[in-house]
Amino acid sequence: MHSIDRVKEELERGADELKDWVQATMPTSCFASSDDVEVIEQYSQMQLWAHQQGQFTESAKAEFAAKADAWLIAYAKAKHLVLVTHEVLDRHIQRKIPMPNVCDAFDVVYIDTFVMLRELEVQFHWRVPTQ
Repeated sequence: MHSIDRVKEELERGADELKDWVQATMPTSCFASSDDVEVIEQYSQMQLWAHQQGQFTESAKAEFAAKADAWLIAYAKAKHLVLVTHEVLDRHIQRKIPMPNVCDAFDVVYIDTFVMLRELEVQFHWRVPTQ
């Protein structure tokens, strides 16, 4: 599992604990480069698609163009990967362009974060801190 450079850049723009955690903990290898001809082509097609959708507000389209979401979906499409997201498909939403909507339009496989954790049989164990 990995993410892409554009997500890392988005996280590093914040001034919070998540930014600090990413910089201190996550190796650079966890973030793949999105500078790939096929990824860029998919991204361009997704931006064109979003622009042509009358359902979404102009601010939703602008946000979709500014954030890493489209890059993530384009990377997943180009590399034949499964996208993991908390977002849900919403065919009637106007104020945002949900990643599952784009995934459906471009035949990108996506799953919910909790489904992924179940399929990977991830287990969490509580640890009581020692004093």
